[in-house]
Amino acid sequence: MEDIGGGKVRVERIVADGFQVVEVSTPAVITVSNELGEARYATLKGIMAASKKQPIVWKPADIGLDAAKVGSAARKAKIVKLFQPVKEGKCEIVTADSPAEAAALLAQKLRDNKVI
Repeated sequence: MEDIGGGKVRVERIVADGFQVVEVSTPAVITVSNELGEARYATLKGIMAASKKQPIVWKPADIGLDAAKVGSAARKAKIVKLFQPVKEGKCEIVTADSPAEAAALLAQKLRDNKVI
């Protein structure tokens, strides 16, 4: 980030031929890509300290929202079915005495299966 203040945020965005300065009013969501620098890894001391802390959990009323207008109560879409598609890997090896004969056999199989 370049500058934060006055209800606005100025940032530099990397584009193909350099940088582009973008100014947005707050609140704003800003994402960071890997061009920012090397990732920092937590130390063992930091990990142990974090494991002892409890996250703050806010309810809608804590931040001035009507519970009926957020979350599952206000959801407009209904999940009908949630599933993971089954992957089927069927493979058939085409063998022949020559590459031309293998190509003709492959083309015939593709036509039989209405692929081409």
